[in-house]
Amino acid sequence: NNRNSVLIKDLNSERGKRGALTKKLNRVHAGTCPCCNRSFQNLQRHMQSKHPEVAGDPDQTPIHTKINSKK
Repeated sequence: NNRNSVLIKDLNSERGKRGALTKKLNRVHAGTCPCCNRSFQNLQRHMQSKHPEVAGDPDQTPIHTKINSKK
């Protein structure tokens, strides 16, 4: 019983993380900046000009890079 409850908590935690990531991906895909929460028609240009430290570091926000590479 105790092991099952730990597994359920872990599963719920993973689902929560996945849901949060999906929400962030959807917002970025819609043009919302993950840093300043403003909307842009050209998010990639905004990220390169206003957040170059994040745009150049794939470990910090890989989301916009992944979305732009799929297009």
